[in-house]
Amino acid sequence: MSLIPFSYSNSIGKTPGVSRAFISGFCKDVQIANLPQTIWPGVGLMPIFTVAQSLEVVSTDPNDTFGGTGLNIVRIGLRDFNYNSVTLNLNMNGLTPVPLPGGPYIGTRILNTVASPTGVNQGDILIRVVGGVVLDIMPAKLGFRKTCAHIVTRDETNDVLYIQAGIYHPTKKDVSAIISTRQVFADGTTRQELQFPISSHSISPVLMGEGAVFISLGSMNQFSLEAADISDNGVEIYASMSLLQWTLQARLSL
Repeated sequence: MSLIPFSYSNSIGKTPGVSRAFISGFCKDVQIANLPQTIWPGVGLMPIFTVAQSLEVVSTDPNDTFGGTGLNIVRIGLRDFNYNSVTLNLNMNGLTPVPLPGGPYIGTRILNTVASPTGVNQGDILIRVVGGVVLDIMPAKLGFRKTCAHIVTRDETNDVLYIQAGIYHPTKKDVSAIISTRQVFADGTTRQELQFPISSHSISPVLMGEGAVFISLGSMNQFSLEAADISDNGVEIYASMSLLQWTLQARLSL
């Protein structure tokens, strides 16, 4: 029996209990040959924790404050220590960190923002462990995150619908890189999969097979998309990933 009608129904949001997620990311300076870097605005691999942490949000610009000319309110999606979804709307306070109430939390994702009168953040918006490691970034004046990473809720598994990546260098025409996924499990171990080359000559879509399970419920917690510049040219990487999010009931019904 073909799964094509079922997969198509999922992709357009017509299957009860199944939803679609789209994640995009950008890394402006992937330059360490053969060493992966997360496709995100930060440097190196994006930190992923399997132990809940107390978190805070802060800007690198004083104008990102409630009543200021930059970002006034930030909306953040989180996973609590049981991997349940939580959404917070918090007033920004410029250079002063704002604690995220109700924690501790496993991980975060900047969902969207509300600002006035400019409607955009003037500085980088950082979600970080209190006083420490940065977990997610909304680049200045962009208004949304550019991080290819996802945190799985306790009732989800994920099938990859497609991955698409592009590579750019301002002066060199022939550059190449390797894209892979980094998976983090509940015990803190990691695994890399889906390694495939991309070049500056084309955008490279990667189609997974029908029903190809990418994340297993109960074991896989978080993942991110990584890139390694094998030509060592300081390339820019653009990438996106489309996922089907399955409830446990939908998975069992297959």
